Amino acid sequence: MLAHLIDPESRTITSVEVPDTGDKLPAIYKHLRCDTFDVATLPNGDGLYVDDEGLLKPAYHFIAVRGMPQPFAGRGLLLGMDANGRSVAPTTSLEQLTRDVKFIELLYANVVVVRDAINPSHERILPLGNVLKTLAEEAAE
Repeated sequence: MLAHLIDPESRTITSVEVPDTGDKLPAIYKHLRCDTFDVATLPNGDGLYVDDEGLLKPAYHFIAVRGMPQPFAGRGLLLGMDANGRSVAPTTSLEQLTRDVKFIELLYANVVVVRDAINPSHERILPLGNVLKTLAEEAAE
């Protein structure tokens, strides 16, 4: 099955393969490049798999997804979930996800650059303290 991989370092969102059956964990770990993960549920029920220890590592690249209350450190892998909590293909299209994602890069101790995934060349430099407020305002638009 296809999943959507969000890579803030390369500023890309791509479709990647995850096994339909059997153990999906090795593929999830490989795509996220981590040893432990957590899942944040999007408003539509899709699951955003993220590095559970992302903030414990030197983090310079983050992703923000419309509808989620905070950014996540490192890569994200979007999968759907069935009624039993099993991973399935996401209902969010690659095009919709690209419209909903922002890449955040730490420039200095308290300054970040925010880029829309749909147009990564358009960037805004913000004080770190204004990021959540700015993302919330843009999500409300």
